[in-house]
Amino acid sequence: MNFFDDLAFGQIAEKALQHHLSLAGIEATQIDNHTCDLVYETKVEVKTDKEWQRTGNVAIEYRFKGEPSGISTTESTIYVYVLDGINSFWYCNTKQLRTFLKNTVCKRVKGGDNNMSDLILLTLSQFFSIFKRL
Repeated sequence: MNFFDDLAFGQIAEKALQHHLSLAGIEATQIDNHTCDLVYETKVEVKTDKEWQRTGNVAIEYRFKGEPSGISTTESTIYVYVLDGINSFWYCNTKQLRTFLKNTVCKRVKGGDNNMSDLILLTLSQFFSIFKRL
């Protein structure tokens, strides 16, 4: 996979979440405003991890090319991961996630396209202890 494949997959996940929430009567007020992916009454960051079942971890980006990114820079209130294609949404409060990552021993690795991203790997038990199913 490359950046453009991953971007397209992520955009499909964002639209799936938007559709899922609209079925519950929750409509987005903005889409992709450059500080987060979806805006409701709060900002929502939408992420995917296609390798979680194979690796047993969920990756959270915190730096790209040496600069803060991902969880370090998002202005979202809610952080959502889409697992299992586009049918499984998991969420948590972004502030609580940052605190959890700061206070929890997690593996840190290089990854993404050309290993330009710094990632925190949450084990599945860590992930499911803080993320709740939507």
